[in-house]
Amino acid sequence: MLLALEATFGTLGEVGLDVSLDEDGKLWLLEANSKPNTIGYNEVTNEEVLSQVHGLPLDYAKHMIIRMYNNLTL
Repeated sequence: MLLALEATFGTLGEVGLDVSLDEDGKLWLLEANSKPNTIGYNEVTNEEVLSQVHGLPLDYAKHMIIRMYNNLTL
């Protein structure tokens, strides 16, 4: 799903997906946000969750910088 979004809109970096399950267990995409709100994590105390919320976007940025650098040096 994310590859399809990026193919249409370009590199998004961080994406928030709002999803829902219907009564039959079918998954529905309600909306995709290119700048998801993380205010809901203000009261989270689980360090692993917080590390992922704040660390994964940085890991992705690092990946994109390395990818861009490699494309420039080929």
